[in-house]
Amino acid sequence: MLPEANGSQLERRLALLGLDIGRYTSALAHGFLARWPDTAAWSSVEAESAFISTFAIGETTFMRHAEHFATLQALLPELCLKRAGAPLRAWSAGCSSGEEAYSLAATLSGVVGPSFELLAWDVNPEAIARAKQAEYRPWSLRGVDVQATQGWLDPVPCGVKVQPWLQKRVSFQVANLYLDTLPTDLDIIFCRNVLLYFRPEAGAFVLQRLSQCLRPGGVLFLGHYDPRPNPFTGLVERNIANITFYQKSERRQQTYASPLEVSLPSIPIVTLPLITDALCSQAGLPARMRRVRQLASDRRMDDALTLLADIQHKTPLLPDVHVLTALVAEEAGDLRLMLEASRRACFLVPDKPGPNYLMSVAFARNGELRRAALHRRIAAAALKPMPPMALVDFSEGLTVGQLRRSIGAIAR
Repeated sequence: MLPEANGSQLERRLALLGLDIGRYTSALAHGFLARWPDTAAWSSVEAESAFISTFAIGETTFMRHAEHFATLQALLPELCLKRAGAPLRAWSAGCSSGEEAYSLAATLSGVVGPSFELLAWDVNPEAIARAKQAEYRPWSLRGVDVQATQGWLDPVPCGVKVQPWLQKRVSFQVANLYLDTLPTDLDIIFCRNVLLYFRPEAGAFVLQRLSQCLRPGGVLFLGHYDPRPNPFTGLVERNIANITFYQKSERRQQTYASPLEVSLPSIPIVTLPLITDALCSQAGLPARMRRVRQLASDRRMDDALTLLADIQHKTPLLPDVHVLTALVAEEAGDLRLMLEASRRACFLVPDKPGPNYLMSVAFARNGELRRAALHRRIAAAALKPMPPMALVDFSEGLTVGQLRRSIGAIAR
């Protein structure tokens, strides 16, 4: 059992990344706490590096689960047709030290030649540094038919090295699936044995984000023990030769209106009482949040969003910050940021009417009318028992009556 105080701190620290402490062995947690018993030192660069390297599990090999790569080979002609001659876009999400990414690049090269772009992300900077070096010990080849790697792996004294031409085909980046802005317009995502370490609600959140990264018809490969997408993600389970993968539904193109066809009320979803002097002088409101509201009141939206990004970095679990970000982003015309901030607020307080209302507006502006209606119903149901003059939590000062009228205006 972990020491109570430090164990709780560690659990909260992992939760910031969406991770579930219960998914790790107690020995792993004890090992980190033994090296860093003083939680006050956890903000240091060294402790941060140790934390990431400890809990970003990096078990991987070349061509791991070869059946996934064989299934992808069978799918590539179909995916190329959907691209109509444009390069395919693929992503190794949680690439660890790079073996999966290079295996994916070799598979794509063997079928489509140079007509692809491949991104590879991992949260661990040390793993990305090893991936860029592209040299591996024989352990990374366990279970691999070495004959199948001729043409892209060369023997070296310590093991093997990825040939330069293939190294150039992979773009590596240190980034976080849970917190960072994700790539879009993708045809292929490999995200294997990553989500199994997430808390259930966080895993569902990331799966929804991954779905939104895919083009209609794009495919997602998960690990055998990863959580499965729910139907609301738009990912449809498919099976080839008993190998399961997920494909982004193409029905949205037929059933959802385009953003240009969405009819919304002419009034802004949040009016200037958001940033009035009364709210700015409210007792206990942090000075930096007051500054954001003042910047927005002065129409200095870029400055307001820059300050909000800094606040989010330091307090990522504060729903009010994400709500305010969504509101300012809406005023600034940044739909993508509005969607992202609303989604984070809904994740943190999923049953609250304010964040769900923002989510409904963001989805409606993006033409995703079914998702908009779902969040609108959640918001309306949460408001039902509340008195009209009561203030709504996480809504920047709106009353229940005001929010009900706004929901009604969008629903018409």
